[in-house]
Amino acid sequence: MQITTNLNSCTACTACKHACPVHAIEMKKNRQGFLYPSINENICIKCGKCSKVCPIENKPLLNEFADCYATYNKDDNQRLKSTSGGIFYLLSEQILSEGGLVFGAAYNDTNQVIHRSIEKISDISYLQGAKYVQSELKDTFIEAEKVLKAGRKVLFSGTPCQIAGLKSYLGKEYDNLLTVDLVCHGVPSPLAWDKYLEYRKEKDGQDEKAHRINLRSKVSGWSYYAYSVDFQYKNGDVYQKKNGEDPYMRAFVSNMTLRPSCNECDFKGMERCSDFTLGDFWGIWNIKPEMDDNKGTSLVVVHSDKGREYWEKIKEACISQQVTAEDSYRENMSMMKASPVHPERDEVLEQLNEKSFDVVEEKLPELKAWKKPTLIQRIASKIKRMFK
Repeated sequence: MQITTNLNSCTACTACKHACPVHAIEMKKNRQGFLYPSINENICIKCGKCSKVCPIENKPLLNEFADCYATYNKDDNQRLKSTSGGIFYLLSEQILSEGGLVFGAAYNDTNQVIHRSIEKISDISYLQGAKYVQSELKDTFIEAEKVLKAGRKVLFSGTPCQIAGLKSYLGKEYDNLLTVDLVCHGVPSPLAWDKYLEYRKEKDGQDEKAHRINLRSKVSGWSYYAYSVDFQYKNGDVYQKKNGEDPYMRAFVSNMTLRPSCNECDFKGMERCSDFTLGDFWGIWNIKPEMDDNKGTSLVVVHSDKGREYWEKIKEACISQQVTAEDSYRENMSMMKASPVHPERDEVLEQLNEKSFDVVEEKLPELKAWKKPTLIQRIASKIKRMFK
């Protein structure tokens, strides 16, 4: 049985695995560290359900409108804990206050990234913050389905392909399901992440892996991509670098460690099957500078009537301005376009099976100093856009 005609398009959404009535599909890692479905042909009954729920083969229905906002949480404490403007916290808090569950990506005890659910407002912090590695969904689709069928509300957050996979697996709309996807650059290999954790431990002279990780610390600010990477260890030591100075982040933004499906992503664009899209509002300092105080500003795209309902519920807790669709992605084209292939991606990920993360660092281009644009440069850029 063949699930999809193009294996490189597979996103590891797990819809096929969970739809199989005889449990003939298992998710297995390949040599690059990415999960792919593996079919046990000895028990497969050729029913075709795996292909029918594959969001690559059968695209989910898209919502036709998109209201775009530049916004941030009025609570500076929650905002500074968040990747950008702290809007995910407000949506999660709302669903939990209505007796629901929230699903999202979190670090486990060994710093691998997995999807999990929470039921307490105090646990939202586990799901906050960016994790630049592909999360393993485990059985969260099945768990979410059980909760939905029991009549409880669910907020499910993830990458656009994960939300498309969830919708395809469920096969019907649930009034009690709220979905949130992200402006996604792409998902790096868990193999590269594991190798980096070992590399970081060795470079930092530690006996154990980091106790706490924040890949989007705002200790150095947020504007102009100024956020930092923080690793905190139990002995009190801290590794901290600007994101452009950290080798893992540089490999990520250069596409060196991304999943092949990220280079031909089927889930870009303003129209999504989700209720919300959240992301950083990069370029807000040029588009609406009054919305940038260097603490983080979110892009919120509302795609559905259900999304509008929940936006009305949380918007009083936000500072917001509506923007055009073009302004929303002007300086964040990950909303619209897939990341191009890095020419050495396959070679580097193959070598990581036998070598340390140094093999990635050796391939990175020389780090060039970056300077914040001057006021005159920013004004000139804004005038140029106006004339365009």
